Amino acid sequence: MTSIAIYSEALRNVIKEITEKYYKVEIKNDLGMTILKELIQNANDASAKTLDFGYHKGNLNSNNPLLRNPGLFFINDGEFSSRDLISIHTMWASGKSENPDQIGKFGLGLKSVFNWCETFFYFSSGISDSFKTPAIKKKYKDKDKYDVFNPWSPTPEEEELQQGLKTPEEIRPYPEWSNVESKDHDFITTELHNIIKNHNQWFCIWIPLRKIINEIKAPFKKSYPGDNINFPNVFEKKQLRYELLSILPFMSNLNTITYWNQGSKKYSINCNFNLPTIKKDDDEIILPQKSKVYLDNDFVYNFISYKYENYHQTNMLNSHSDFPTDEDKKPEETFNQGAISISLIKEKDVTGCIILDWCVFLPLSDRILEKECKGYTIHIKLHGWFFIDSGRTKVDFGEDETNLTIKQKWNRTIATQNTLPQLIPVIDKIINSGAENSVIDDIANTLEQSELYSQHWMKEGICVKDSLLN
Repeated sequence: MTSIAIYSEALRNVIKEITEKYYKVEIKNDLGMTILKELIQNANDASAKTLDFGYHKGNLNSNNPLLRNPGLFFINDGEFSSRDLISIHTMWASGKSENPDQIGKFGLGLKSVFNWCETFFYFSSGISDSFKTPAIKKKYKDKDKYDVFNPWSPTPEEEELQQGLKTPEEIRPYPEWSNVESKDHDFITTELHNIIKNHNQWFCIWIPLRKIINEIKAPFKKSYPGDNINFPNVFEKKQLRYELLSILPFMSNLNTITYWNQGSKKYSINCNFNLPTIKKDDDEIILPQKSKVYLDNDFVYNFISYKYENYHQTNMLNSHSDFPTDEDKKPEETFNQGAISISLIKEKDVTGCIILDWCVFLPLSDRILEKECKGYTIHIKLHGWFFIDSGRTKVDFGEDETNLTIKQKWNRTIATQNTLPQLIPVIDKIINSGAENSVIDDIANTLEQSELYSQHWMKEGICVKDSLLN
């Protein structure tokens, strides 16, 4: 398998731009969620039910120096197809399938890992059985159970063009990084046996954490998590666990996330609810319901509501000549989908917080509001199939109501017709479930202090049928 299908220098420039433009938040500030959420979405898009991630000190016996570094692994039990194999190695492919539930399997999300590394490896149980036709079996051998994506490795054509113009060291600064062997795959399957033993199929992304000792050329990012012994501690913080349990109900397939450190399970989150798979022309509404998300042996109450309905207004926008198009000049895949999720986490002897943010399945970087909350931590997630800004930080709702773009009109329509009208019914469900008055007061006060109530058009969406606030 060819390592990359484009010139390495061009690819490195793209990766550099991505790390600088899309992923500016430091791990100490966001607990790694900016990148974790991308890998969570990748697992969900692979139809995985479980995602195990963790920290490992590395394989000191590997011939590849990067595999001797400390690393992060992400293992899911979803399908790994021949198409996925090609998508990983080209990295230009969006990874979007014809399944409208998927918003990118090996696209921008997987590129996000270069915040922590200079190259990454994958290991797997092999091409999934459903794709193992005789032709596929002949083409994809056991070697394709593992490989490396090394942006520092030039193509043969690139090497030939640069002969005599650059030294061999300049053309190929890290030749040893492209080496991955069967014994490396054996090491992974042995070290992670407790995780993969229950999976009929599995796929693992291994991220060798960047260390300054490996550096010859300027790295994608001047951060060296492989040299920081405290780096994995962030993944055990309770705030991260709460963030993970609050977003799990938005996944259409994934229902379990588990974190490991050097072979020991640290925590596991399990959700008994998944968003339904979208069917193009069918309307579907799930009334507000109370579900449970389990964090180890404790559970958290999660209240969720889901709505998918076709509207004349959105259909008109979708057929507009200015509606965004894909590479084939077809209208971007969009759905009239919205959901609300409110997680209530009882705190013991500490002050919690209340967090309100927009989501496109997973939360964006810019939060609407975050403040202290006595006795509870409360996550309020507002999901819709929105267009977001180029930095993946916020929903683009626009400010000038007289001069909105088609994207901004679409976002406002989804918000006011599908997402925001569900907010009061979900709160009503929380009230009828016997929540403390202080919890309801905190939620109401947070909404009143947020843009949801200061923006007239958002307030109208919330109060289209009922009113909770003065």
